[in-house]
Amino acid sequence: MSDARDPNRRRLLVILGAGAATLAGAPIGASILAPVRTTTVREGEDFVDVGAVDEILAGHPLRVTIRSDRTDAWSTFRNVELGSAWILKGDDGSVTAFSSACPHLGCSVDFVEKKGCFECPCHDGVFGKAGEKISGPSPRDLDKLQSRVENGRVLVRFAKVVA
Repeated sequence: MSDARDPNRRRLLVILGAGAATLAGAPIGASILAPVRTTTVREGEDFVDVGAVDEILAGHPLRVTIRSDRTDAWSTFRNVELGSAWILKGDDGSVTAFSSACPHLGCSVDFVEKKGCFECPCHDGVFGKAGEKISGPSPRDLDKLQSRVENGRVLVRFAKVVA
């Protein structure tokens, strides 16, 4: 006859109990770890409306703020500022968008109307109206962003470019 203190029986009960606890906890663990299996931060993957094309003067870059919804794991934040861009409208109505971040170290680039060029005040980087590097330590021209005009609105796909 088997004794209640039999080590084999006790081991079997421990194994069965651990298995039952694992099965019961699996759905909870899966829901907690769900964001780990997917892209947890999403923002600005789509084109973002930055304004009417008629509001941009040809040949005069306009700085716009890029705002979009941001999803971070379980939360969605509405109308978050992702960054900014420079929009340049050509005489033919075409639109070009440049990141406002200097390709050197990410400082904010400003357009100096009197000189007709973009300048990075941190390291004396200078870029022409078409975004081409004129001087300074930048390894390349200003980064172009995908843009288009649709129904009279300027749409830009924002991206943070890493050197």
